[in-house]
Amino acid sequence: MTLVLLACKDLMTVSRLELAGGVDVRRFSDDDQLLAAIADAPDAVIVVDLTAAPHLPAKVRSSDLGTDVAMLAFAPHVQEELMDAAREFADLVVPRGSVMKGFDRQVRRAKEIRGNTAPGSSR
Repeated sequence: MTLVLLACKDLMTVSRLELAGGVDVRRFSDDDQLLAAIADAPDAVIVVDLTAAPHLPAKVRSSDLGTDVAMLAFAPHVQEELMDAAREFADLVVPRGSVMKGFDRQVRRAKEIRGNTAPGSSR
């Protein structure tokens, strides 16, 4: 089972993601607590709702602990600029609908992309 460290304020979304099979979801509403959790779970996948925390992908990557952790970010499909900005930092950026329909699959995909990303290669 994959541990997911989730940054999302929408409780309806959180509830649906917690029900997904194959993942153990732990929600964080505080950036610093999420960053501290990475130290205890370096194999976890960070999942960020960009509407709640658009700054978080950059913050995670700039931390000492967040350079190797897999990251999935999502936002409504109409918020293209928000998603485009996150692509520099997240391994996988997808529309909210893709996350809701196949959360465990998207989490695995982000983890695979991070595992296949060597320094200097493009994602």
